[in-house]
Amino acid sequence: MLVFVGNLPGDSPLIELQHFLGNHEMSVDYSAHQHEKTGSHFLLIKTNSFESADDLISDLNGKSFNNVKIEARKFIKRSK
Repeated sequence: MLVFVGNLPGDSPLIELQHFLGNHEMSVDYSAHQHEKTGSHFLLIKTNSFESADDLISDLNGKSFNNVKIEARKFIKRSK
């Protein structure tokens, strides 16, 4: 399952993001993207199970990272 983790500050070093994500069960397959209008970053993280995704969302959603409130939710692909 893919998890969207958004509203990450655009100037955050990767090592800080890895530490922020902690010890959650996920594959190394994640991709980082930059929001065109705001410059903030977001990640799409592939988890190993639905339970792992729920744990990741529960742990990260609303949490503060570098003084910014993070959004974490199940990823839903939007049509253009």
